[in-house]
Amino acid sequence: MPSRISKCLEVLSRDQIYRIHVVTLKILEEIGVKVNHEEALKKLDEIGAEVDYSSMTVRIPEDLLKEALRNLPSRFTYYGRGLSIAVEDGVVNYLDGGAPLKIMDLNGDIRGLTLKDIEVLVRLYDALDSIDFIAGPGFPVDVPASMQLLETYFVKLKNTVKPIAPTSMLSEEDVNVIVKIASILTGGINELRKKPIVIAWENPLSPLSHIKSQLHQVLAFAKLGLPILIASAPQSGSTAPITLAGFLAQQNAEILSSFVIAYSASEKGRRPPVIYGTAPAIFDQRYGTMVYSCPEGMLLNAASIQIARFYGFPSRGTAGVTESKDVDMQAGFEAGMSLLTTALAGCNLIMNAGGGMMGPGVDIVSLEKAIIDSEIVSYVDRFLKAIDVNEEELAFEAIKETGPEGHYLKSKHTLKNLSKYRPPKIVDRKPTSRWLNEKKSLREKARETVNKILKEHQPEPLDKGVENEIRKLIEEERRKRLQLQ
Repeated sequence: MPSRISKCLEVLSRDQIYRIHVVTLKILEEIGVKVNHEEALKKLDEIGAEVDYSSMTVRIPEDLLKEALRNLPSRFTYYGRGLSIAVEDGVVNYLDGGAPLKIMDLNGDIRGLTLKDIEVLVRLYDALDSIDFIAGPGFPVDVPASMQLLETYFVKLKNTVKPIAPTSMLSEEDVNVIVKIASILTGGINELRKKPIVIAWENPLSPLSHIKSQLHQVLAFAKLGLPILIASAPQSGSTAPITLAGFLAQQNAEILSSFVIAYSASEKGRRPPVIYGTAPAIFDQRYGTMVYSCPEGMLLNAASIQIARFYGFPSRGTAGVTESKDVDMQAGFEAGMSLLTTALAGCNLIMNAGGGMMGPGVDIVSLEKAIIDSEIVSYVDRFLKAIDVNEEELAFEAIKETGPEGHYLKSKHTLKNLSKYRPPKIVDRKPTSRWLNEKKSLREKARETVNKILKEHQPEPLDKGVENEIRKLIEEERRKRLQLQ
């Protein structure tokens, strides 16, 4: 259910963004970033960055940054087996509940995710109109660690036609296999470049560092001209300055330096599309925890989206999450506020809009909350559509026809426009007398909806020939990797 937005919420003035930009330039030129990857260091050296190989520190001059930003694509279309999304300014897309380690099942128990749980989640997301792009979930506890991401990717492919993504934790071997699988699906590497169905995902290590285990993805995808999402995840007061402006300046340096790394490994005529991403958290000194759903986190999301737009790139934010460990009122208001503010800011990819419950970090996903989040997204989507003002909408003739003390229940104008009001699916609007006969909570109705979807919804199957070819490739990898353990 991608939404178009024409007027965005702004929390920073143009002057404030420019001041953050100036400090970012000073960070990149005077402090630099650590790049823990030999090939990346060489690539950066070749295009004019100041590289200290002994400390693995790179300083990036303003002219080089401008060159990279000028030449990297600012929009693209991302594909699934049957659906695609526009990743560009003015379009809001919603992503699933992230890549949690645990699930809150329908009995309320919290446990490790299994591969079957992931299949269930992806089938649920495939059925929900509110989810446009499935980035998680991952890390099933019943699969060997070396095979987790490939097995998860295969499950996603089989259970949704929507765009999907591997996680940010791909090994070098995983990257090669994922690209092979995507090439099988699209009909070759050249077709994959035209219609990308895979995306690299780097989370810079705050403060001001890029780790080898993620940079290999950036380099591999940059060489192929495939999209790359850079999502910095600093913690205010821990791995970033406690002040929000300082947080934004450091985060900006981390993201923009990743863009330069991607640019350094790419070729003219085949530059990778990039996304400016944030997963901002506040460090709670009382408990030593990362807090995502808080007023400061919402402000940082909105500000980061503005800064992405300042440079002309699509944005990825984090919303829909909660610090609650239950599907309760706290979960509802935190998810609702963060989804609304992030969408109003014009975020192009909103992560965690499908059942994310953070716990101590990115931790839990709830099937019931995924349904409630879907309802919240429908409200947000209507809000983004705003109010049309034209002859039909102003309804003068209907007002004239009805006159004083009349009603509009049988008006042709009412009947004609009734479909514009989309009723909620699980939110209660019954009269109190009817509700007293049922007394079903929102959570109970969400649980019933989950069971109904899982009973009735069957994803469009993969082509059998393609499925068998991918299965064979994964089985070969399984044998090879398990032999090495």
